[in-house]
Amino acid sequence: MCFSSAWLVNFLIWLVVVCGVVALVMLVLPTLLNWLGWGGGLVMQAIKIIVAVVVLVFLIYFVADLLFCFGSPGRVR
Repeated sequence: MCFSSAWLVNFLIWLVVVCGVVALVMLVLPTLLNWLGWGGGLVMQAIKIIVAVVVLVFLIYFVADLLFCFGSPGRVR
């Protein structure tokens, strides 16, 4: 079996931790950028796009890995 229940628990814990860190950065970063005198709106939009791209790439990788795991047993990666 490719994925165990312990792997799923660890994955969900890391997912919650990463989401919490991203949420804190998104909360604090506009204030810090305003203190530095930069336009916080444009930089925050760029950061949101980068975070969305990273999340989507991870999801594509995860789904592909899941499909390979449940795919044909003769296939070697």
